[in-house]
Amino acid sequence: SRTPVGSMKKALNGRLTSGLSLRNGLVVFQFSISLVLIIGTLIVGQQLQLFKNANLGFDHTSVITVEVPVRDHSRLEGMRQELLAFPSIQNVSFSNNSPSSESNWMGIVTYKQEGEPIEIRYQQKMVDTHFLDTYDIPLIAGEKFPPGDTLSKAIINEVMVNRMGLSNPQDAIGRTLHLDQKGLTIIGVVKNFHVNSLHQKIDPTLLLIDPRYYQASIKLHQAN
Repeated sequence: SRTPVGSMKKALNGRLTSGLSLRNGLVVFQFSISLVLIIGTLIVGQQLQLFKNANLGFDHTSVITVEVPVRDHSRLEGMRQELLAFPSIQNVSFSNNSPSSESNWMGIVTYKQEGEPIEIRYQQKMVDTHFLDTYDIPLIAGEKFPPGDTLSKAIINEVMVNRMGLSNPQDAIGRTLHLDQKGLTIIGVVKNFHVNSLHQKIDPTLLLIDPRYYQASIKLHQAN
């Protein structure tokens, strides 16, 4: 028969075993959570390092972007000249967004190759004549936007050249793209740069002069 002392010892041993099991389970659980957090931190660190060292196709070093309060071209040019008067400022450009942005305009442009129209889905950036220089985007064929009437001219990227069925960027110079019943003459081709985030592929891209600017990109002189 069971004695009161024996029953008490058994109950105490059961509680002790249960307590130890619970404590061990909590230790294992905490260790697992810590391990997951450490691995997550390492992965995030690697991703940040990748983004920091990735070749975006343009130089964003020492470039700050700010929204512009006006849309008038003459007033923006006056603002640009006032900013360039500061010795610390190297260049100023106005555009609807930065080279790599999630808020690009998208559409379909038509290219007629030997009479057969080709529709190309593209992304559009509205820039000014200083955009390429401000971000050091390499021009590999043709010329940059000249001062003056450039509303009917376009600069494209290498992906657009390929979608047009051309293998040599130089062959795209002088060709016409049709956008909303408007003809755009290609005057230049830039090296591919990331139009969106690094997670997305580079799409055919049109750079167009357009007065609808929303931000200023200010490039500062880098300290030696």
